[in-house]
Amino acid sequence: IVPASRRLRVASLSEEIMRRTGSYAIGQVSIATINALCSYVMLSIIEVPYAAVLAVAVGFLGLIPMVGATLGAVLVGVVAFFGEPRDAIVVALYYLIYQQLENYLLVPTIMKRTVSVPGALTVVAALAGGTLLGVLGALLAIPVAAGLLLLYEEVLVPRMRHS
Repeated sequence: IVPASRRLRVASLSEEIMRRTGSYAIGQVSIATINALCSYVMLSIIEVPYAAVLAVAVGFLGLIPMVGATLGAVLVGVVAFFGEPRDAIVVALYYLIYQQLENYLLVPTIMKRTVSVPGALTVVAALAGGTLLGVLGALLAIPVAAGLLLLYEEVLVPRMRHS
């Protein structure tokens, strides 16, 4: 549906959008891996049973943006509570601090490097996507923001300069 004169440009923009989407997936896996490793260290220190299994579960749940880390924290908290209620308090405090660091430092930094989306836009896109479409919106928000930002930079800005 694209005119022949613009097919090459549309193809290159499409490939860049796909590259940024792949980079987003790599960034999300990196964040989930960091969460799993830090969780394993914390769980090993306070000697919660099944630390490795819980860390792997936290890693997999961490792949879900916005709510995955919270689900992992709740899972670990419940297991820790049944083992030793004191451990559940330590787990809750750890995840409260970790999630703040992840949401406001780690995610924007990694997404800025992998997807080339500014940190503030990453946070706003994820919140807007999650609010509008739930989990699916949260999953798609940053790749869509990356694509829209690319189109803005490569199509709209040059047209505005020439008009």
